[in-house]
Amino acid sequence: MLRKSRFFCANVPYTTILGFTGGIASGKSSRCQHLLKIALQKAEQPNVSLGVSYVSADQVGHSMYEPGKPCHKKILDAFGRDAVISEDGVTIDRRKLGGIVFANKAQMDKLNGILWPHFDEALLTIVEENASVSTLQHGNRNTLIILEAAVLIEQGFVKHCNDVWLTSCSKDEAIQRVVKRNGLSVAEATMRIESQMTIEDRLNFLKTSGFAGSIQHFDTTDVTLEVGLKQVATAFDEYWTKKLRPMCRSVA
Repeated sequence: MLRKSRFFCANVPYTTILGFTGGIASGKSSRCQHLLKIALQKAEQPNVSLGVSYVSADQVGHSMYEPGKPCHKKILDAFGRDAVISEDGVTIDRRKLGGIVFANKAQMDKLNGILWPHFDEALLTIVEENASVSTLQHGNRNTLIILEAAVLIEQGFVKHCNDVWLTSCSKDEAIQRVVKRNGLSVAEATMRIESQMTIEDRLNFLKTSGFAGSIQHFDTTDVTLEVGLKQVATAFDEYWTKKLRPMCRSVA
């Protein structure tokens, strides 16, 4: 069962967190950015008091590798400085680190053990700051926060979400996309994809863990980007009509 999020106990009323997740190369980021664009347009309509914010868990996670952050030294100590340091001798080379952890589950678990205790608190603080700014500084009585996170479910961020949207594509399609986009070998791409939860596992978790929000799934395997963005727009129109617009009116 999902643990209750601290966020829902915070003094930040009328906030909806829409989690957006998906497997590698499934079109998550492009669709999430389109969703953000549409939501901002909706928020500009007359008589709508809605603040819209975007939070990237990936960006929060990447910042934790930076020199001076608690995780930086722990990662160097755990994996060996020479194995993961960049040519500048200071920053961590995430591609080198990725080559280690994606090839060995025990190494991935080691990295997660370093990052995740700090990750949740850092992310939640940013979410709360966004909601507070929207409410206190801009006077919006409602806030929509779009939370993009590749590990939304794995890390437990889903407990902070009211609703969840997911993207997926077939394994073969994902491998082709990763090879083309990231310049990896088929073997390297396969290791990265197989290290993630499958869409079946993600959906099953949401359905069996006590998650009470709505779930929207986009299969991008045989869908062009143009069609995929239209699907997002259609889904958000329904989400707006059924959930967000009535919420705005209820506290107007």
